[in-house]
Amino acid sequence: MKKILSMLVAMVMLASLVMTGCSKAADQKDNSSQTGGQQNKKVTLVFYGLGQLKNEMDYFKSAIQQFKSQNPNAEFEETYANDADLNTKMNVAFASGSAPDIIYTSISSTISRAANNQLEPLDSYMSQWGGKDAYLERNLQLGTYKGKLYAMGVRADPRILLYRKDFFKEAGLDPEKPPKTWEEFADYVVKLTKKENGQVVRGGADIPTTNGSLFLAPLIFQNGGKIADEDNDKLTVNSPEAAEALQYVADLYKKGVTLVYDGEKLDELPFVKGKSAMRFTNLNTYVTMTTNDPSLKDKIGFSVGLERKSKAVQSGLICLSMTKESKNKKEASNFIGLVSSDNETWKRYEKMGVIPIKKSLQDKFISENPKVNQVLIDSVKNGITRPRTSWGAVYMNYEKAAYESVVIGNTSAKESLATLEKNMNKALQK
Repeated sequence: MKKILSMLVAMVMLASLVMTGCSKAADQKDNSSQTGGQQNKKVTLVFYGLGQLKNEMDYFKSAIQQFKSQNPNAEFEETYANDADLNTKMNVAFASGSAPDIIYTSISSTISRAANNQLEPLDSYMSQWGGKDAYLERNLQLGTYKGKLYAMGVRADPRILLYRKDFFKEAGLDPEKPPKTWEEFADYVVKLTKKENGQVVRGGADIPTTNGSLFLAPLIFQNGGKIADEDNDKLTVNSPEAAEALQYVADLYKKGVTLVYDGEKLDELPFVKGKSAMRFTNLNTYVTMTTNDPSLKDKIGFSVGLERKSKAVQSGLICLSMTKESKNKKEASNFIGLVSSDNETWKRYEKMGVIPIKKSLQDKFISENPKVNQVLIDSVKNGITRPRTSWGAVYMNYEKAAYESVVIGNTSAKESLATLEKNMNKALQK
């Protein structure tokens, strides 16, 4: 009898173990199924980016495809436009509660959105992207607002002086000695201008009639002025130094030394078309020109820029940011991390001529072309940008009007800047 009872107890215990094992297996199966469901859940990232440069837009389309191949659950909705149109689209999106997850735009626009609490601080994500020490310090400084990082600089954009050595020779100028001062530049522009029947057929330099900020800003700094007191969020452009810089541009233009052009279209720039001797522009212009016509490599010279009271180089920054509204911050962060990686950074240099943002690539970059690339790195490290203030984007519209009223109008620089300040103060009081 005892033997039978022992066998019954053993059978019950065995059954209990089997049932428990089956239950655990079922639980594991359910959990596995749930995990798999989460992993396979589709995520749609909305991306708004600049589309003025075809090779830049092509790069991001390629990077997005690479990200999707590594993350099969990810989808993208992409919108590309020029700077002005992109800002308009983003304003509408933020106002309607349908902001994108990721934006790729200029630093001035980015900082304005950070000031309006539209962006997510990126400091907590930096460790995933290699840490702050992995990047050019100046890039991170420019992307910081009130102590927090809101913009990952992807394309540093210094404006160097490109010039045609063959046109210099033709005008009797030394092709190895580009202008270094305001006075030399004004003199060279006149000597390099080619006219037929009183009409300019080849300009001495590209001098913009509209959207002249990138041309004017470094001149203001070179002359000892500033556009803004960024620490106190205050406009300071209405100064004698800025007025002198603006009048200098107007006087150059009115000498009849440039062709009128649309600055939004790279292939329409006189310098790109071989119809101008000098242009303050970025490296992408040189890459595009020499890719289309390799013979130009020996004909185009480089210079850092001009000097008056001090040295200054316009160095814009195009950035990736994550919006505060994004519900896909993990995926957005991973995409920014991909674009910021060494491989992708070097790929942008090869495809677009973009200066690498990673310290680990600096020596390699300089060794590619020591004479030019060292200048570019120095330009980035010491560059100035458009106002990094809460009103930076608003300012650009009023500055455009002020610039045009002097350069192609009859308003004095002093009067125009006073009007700019007055209009800005009214706008900021609303």
